[in-house]
Amino acid sequence: MVQFNFDATQVKPLVEYAALPEGQYLVEITQSVSKETKAKDGNYLELEYTVLDGEQKGSLHWDRLCLEHPSAKAVKRANAALSAICYAIGVLSFRDTVELHHIPFLITVRNKTDDTGRTSAEVVGYAPRPMIQSQFTATPSNGRQGPSPWMSKQQQQ
Repeated sequence: MVQFNFDATQVKPLVEYAALPEGQYLVEITQSVSKETKAKDGNYLELEYTVLDGEQKGSLHWDRLCLEHPSAKAVKRANAALSAICYAIGVLSFRDTVELHHIPFLITVRNKTDDTGRTSAEVVGYAPRPMIQSQFTATPSNGRQGPSPWMSKQQQQ
């Protein structure tokens, strides 16, 4: 027997991981780590995304970019994905992946099911965060249309 002081009411229970539903999500990169592949024949950049709004707010998703791999096709796709992320967040050159953290952008997720029936979410697109458009228009405070009263007649023409 092990004596242990634990109160489950103070800890959020572990729930089964479920893949993000297909769709577009506003996310930010919250962690980035370089890891060795299982086969020990390359390295990949693992990016952790946190969903910032909507029904899935707070959900995590991981993207693995094989930047060093025997497959030239995998490396080409990973570099293209990293480039798309950089353009989406407006950081076109960096020396440390931490420079990519906490900048909102959009990812597009598609689900795929493997031979065992397990569903996983795959990032298939990256885009800049949409600009918030103002609901206000540039009309004079007096509600009048046309030239402002303080403009000279020459400026009004």
